[in-house]
Amino acid sequence: MLSTSATMSQPDLLDLPVPEWLMDDAHVYLWILDGENCKNAHALFDHWSIVFKETHAWNKTYPSGIPRLGLGHYFRNNVEYILFGVRGNLPTQRAARSLGKCFTAPVVGEHSEKPDEFYQRVRAASYPPFGEVFQRKPRDGFINLYEERAVAKKAAAYLWPGLGQPPVLVEIVNLFWGAAVFGLAAAHLWRLWCPA
Repeated sequence: MLSTSATMSQPDLLDLPVPEWLMDDAHVYLWILDGENCKNAHALFDHWSIVFKETHAWNKTYPSGIPRLGLGHYFRNNVEYILFGVRGNLPTQRAARSLGKCFTAPVVGEHSEKPDEFYQRVRAASYPPFGEVFQRKPRDGFINLYEERAVAKKAAAYLWPGLGQPPVLVEIVNLFWGAAVFGLAAAHLWRLWCPA
């Protein structure tokens, strides 16, 4: 899952190895805010060869159920948007036919943490395995791809001191996308280090 409210620049986001993380046929959920973020998010989809299909929305509330109004330039913000895209040709599961494009859920947890209801929707509409980039908290069935990558780099530096990376690094990624704020959902990642 991916979210454009992260502190990374657009060029840094474009450099994320998203195509390597995805299977040939995959769903991608990209969390965005409105305004300039929307244009930038579509540019990310284009760069990663993901075909935009539709926009979903999270109607934010307080835990009490009262609508949560944020700030805004012209109108008060009370939603976050999720761009849904497809790589290849992958339909949604049958359960997706009973899901609307908008869901209501309370804001809980850390800043930018996505609600459990979103993950339930991803599990109902898409196919495992699942992964996520910039995960705010561990969730069953989702791996943190960005963290996996950082761990692999540290392991490489330890295993091959002075090189900073192994002589040959083969990444085998079997990915499916689920998404949140600047998080990517994808998964089943194996790394194989082969010394030359």
